[in-house]
Amino acid sequence: MFFEEQKFLHGSRTGEQGFSWARQALIAVALLAVYPTDFSALWGARLLGKWWEPLAVCALWALLSWWWAPRGFSSHSLKGERRAGLLLSADVVCISLLLALSGAAQNPFTLLFFVPITLATVVAPRWTWRVAVLAVACFALLLFQTAVTLKGHRNHEHMAHFFQHVQGMAIALAVAGAFVTFFVNRIARALEAQRVSIAELSRARQEDHFAIALGALSAGAAHELGSPLGTIQILSEELAHIDESEREASVRTIVSEVQRMKKIVHSMDSSELSAALLGDGCFWKIASLQEEFQALGVLFQCNESIEISQPRNIVAQMLRELVRNAQRVATKDGVQVETLLREDQIYLRVIDDGPGLSAEQLKRVKEPFFSETGGTGLGLFLAMVHARQLGGSLEITSQLGQGSQVEICLPRLGFSGKKSDSLEPLHAVQEGT
Repeated sequence: MFFEEQKFLHGSRTGEQGFSWARQALIAVALLAVYPTDFSALWGARLLGKWWEPLAVCALWALLSWWWAPRGFSSHSLKGERRAGLLLSADVVCISLLLALSGAAQNPFTLLFFVPITLATVVAPRWTWRVAVLAVACFALLLFQTAVTLKGHRNHEHMAHFFQHVQGMAIALAVAGAFVTFFVNRIARALEAQRVSIAELSRARQEDHFAIALGALSAGAAHELGSPLGTIQILSEELAHIDESEREASVRTIVSEVQRMKKIVHSMDSSELSAALLGDGCFWKIASLQEEFQALGVLFQCNESIEISQPRNIVAQMLRELVRNAQRVATKDGVQVETLLREDQIYLRVIDDGPGLSAEQLKRVKEPFFSETGGTGLGLFLAMVHARQLGGSLEITSQLGQGSQVEICLPRLGFSGKKSDSLEPLHAVQEGT
């Protein structure tokens, strides 16, 4: 909720600044359009009053904009929208005063009336029609001023045509203003509805994320605790039937498994990788895992010189998950692990000679709780999640009758990589079956 409020306030400030800058630019352009200079001579600007009058109008306009600025306005604030609508109405009046001092309806910059109309569709939708009607009314007054000014030249052969042209500009303004008001207003409302819908979807997505995180946490706990609980169950059932000499060893095993479960629970305080699991960022050799996996009957092929700074315990845990899955379907000694370093990316491949997967199975194999081998269906899923959290990816290739290959790609440098001669011992918790 706090982050949503901060985003809303940031959006409000951004909209307020954009509205303010647009109106300041409008004031500057309007002054440039009406005040006679060498540059404004390009469109025939001429001053009908005194030189200081347009400057006074613009100064009053700018002062009014600063004094009555709708600070903190939003489309959801009636008070802010009313202030914005009144300011835009004042913009129309000020534009009309400036044009009245410089050619009236003859000035081509009568198109500036479209600026407050368009701004109204964005910041004051309920005022859009009022601003548009006011703009058309002001243009009608300018047209009347032009007619009075040209009254003495009504008998000129080109004057009737010119006045019809100016009159046509007024009609065009009314038609175009109606189009802008109607369609842009509808677009603005559609965008606002879309924004609200996106905000609701974002909130729902955040809630789903929390639910998924909770589900992943509970699923991971069940997956990790399965093996020690199974061991404790078997030993506790056999305690009454085993010799005294073996009972002491069984009790020590039970205590060891309880400690192991306690470590698992402490390491699962969140669905993300904790700081403890990430380690200290020291470089370590992939070859240091060779002895462990060879003891599991796996052919481990690795270049002795490959070093990475990813958390050793997490990498080992992911490999054990993949090796365990592969051993369920492979023949004896039919699982191998390959490592490859390419452009600061480490590739860990677990290859088996099992029956492989069909195209349909390949589509679902990354889903949680999906298993074709009788397992929990969480090992591959958790390995994929951990790979993503470490900035990498997990890909599977398989064909029926040709075995499967699971490849983990990780950046060689973890969250903080530093060179160290000492290698941290493997302290990752063992996974359940």
